[in-house]
Amino acid sequence: QLKPFEATLRRHAHVPTMNVSLMHSLSPNTLWDIRIGHFAYSQENDPSSGNFTTPNRFDETTSVSSGAPQEIGSLRLVRTTGKATLTHYQRGFLRANHEWKFGTQFEKGDHRETQIIPTGTRFVDRKGQPFRTVSRSPSVNGGQFVTAALFATDTMTIGERLTVNAGVRFDHSRAIVQDIPAIDVEGRETGGIVPGLGTMYTWNSLSPRLGVTFRLTGDGRTLLRSSYGRFHQGVLTGEISPIHPGITPTTTMQFDPETGGYTRLVSVVDPKINVLVDPYTRSPLTDEYSIGVDRELTRYLAVSAAYVYKSGRDYIGWTDVGGQYREETRTMPDGRVVPVHVLTNFTSDRRFMVTNPDGYSMKYNGLVVAVEKRSSNGWQLFGSYTFSRVEGLQASNGLSIASASGGQSSTIAGNVIYGRDPNDLTNARGRLPNDRPHMFKAMGSFEVPHTGLTIAGNMQYFTGKPWAATAQVDLPQGTQRIFLEPRGSRRVASQALLDLRVSRTVLSGGWGSVELLVDVLNTLNSTAEESLATDNLYAPNFGQPTVFTDPRRAMIGVRLILGAE
Repeated sequence: QLKPFEATLRRHAHVPTMNVSLMHSLSPNTLWDIRIGHFAYSQENDPSSGNFTTPNRFDETTSVSSGAPQEIGSLRLVRTTGKATLTHYQRGFLRANHEWKFGTQFEKGDHRETQIIPTGTRFVDRKGQPFRTVSRSPSVNGGQFVTAALFATDTMTIGERLTVNAGVRFDHSRAIVQDIPAIDVEGRETGGIVPGLGTMYTWNSLSPRLGVTFRLTGDGRTLLRSSYGRFHQGVLTGEISPIHPGITPTTTMQFDPETGGYTRLVSVVDPKINVLVDPYTRSPLTDEYSIGVDRELTRYLAVSAAYVYKSGRDYIGWTDVGGQYREETRTMPDGRVVPVHVLTNFTSDRRFMVTNPDGYSMKYNGLVVAVEKRSSNGWQLFGSYTFSRVEGLQASNGLSIASASGGQSSTIAGNVIYGRDPNDLTNARGRLPNDRPHMFKAMGSFEVPHTGLTIAGNMQYFTGKPWAATAQVDLPQGTQRIFLEPRGSRRVASQALLDLRVSRTVLSGGWGSVELLVDVLNTLNSTAEESLATDNLYAPNFGQPTVFTDPRRAMIGVRLILGAE
């Protein structure tokens, strides 16, 4: 068992939200609407066992944990949004019909996070033997963003066949390290304040959009559609919080057999000294292009095909601007030779910067084919197949498939430190974590004649997630996890999931109806793995599945529908 009960977290969360919307027609062709939303999320992470006094032990070779969780704490997210839009319909202007939209948007969000290592120190073992300790006092961090935007779009209908949608959006965003409450050793607020650092950087982003739809045939049953859009990532507060003054230093010590204790200093990472945020950080962006054809073959049958291309750049990540490195090689237990980057100055000289590292990018190519049989004669069906490839280099490339945040992401938020050491980038470029070359989906329903029964199904098939073998290599700057092969060289098993539902109305009248439901999930009882114990090639449990698709299960439900049909 990789993580016994006592090493797991118990999460308590509250998510109060509020949304208000107002709309008013100024004339038959003009209307305005205002929308205001507020979202708050509060989460507490405690040891599942309630034990705060036992330190965590983690074996980096086998990924086995024991004792308390590695870290506990809390997280608070707040976001407030206001948006106002004016829409005006105009006919015959420049020989076209127009739907104009002008608007503005304001958004403010922030997060506060506490991080506590139970007992203040956690232990790292290697093959069951003492190796290192990681120590830190209770820590608190946070970040804030404020964004104001202006946007305008025009949907033009030209003649009987052509529709053009053009628009542009301007965003002005500030990334702020704000003041936050101080905490004590148990994570409780003391009434004091940890001063922030103010505005770290400002972004001014322009995002154009263009879409075209053209009727290829006079009957309107064949459409050609294409689009282009530029999408800028907004400020993510987790990317600036690593330098908050409330974060305490992290000290790593190594076990020395001669002294019988953890007496060898490996590193001290102090955000006030060793962590920086580039004030010239740029907004990550993605350019997306698509072209497709839709064809209605009959009244009830339609097909479509589309090609999508995405290109992203300027992603945010870590780099070391203070460390000096020399290229060497290391020989692994199986004889393979691995290139490494060896730190030649002191660990205290390293300066980990949040910036737009060179080479961070993403490219996606996808072809989607779909068929839809609309409801008639008691049945309907929709199916699609996607053939795609997504590759590049992002902050999530270094995450293992077993990590809690092992999905694809372009952000370093969430305690991701990948990229701080140049060895992280060895063989790291390749298939991104959510690359699934083949995806097939089908869903439909069938009304069984003379029984009142309806049978519905949802079938999904997709290629397993990519991964690659790694090794733990001891270097002067510490133990580094290094890819031994290009990312995406291996995959977990593909998954085929079939869910079925049988339903029947058992009571009905002027008051409404009662429907009986029987659901069978994972009808085929797929046992494909979703996670692995470790990707360390030299660990005894290398590549062993640890998390599997939920087994076949059945549920019975009753749905009450009030009101006359």
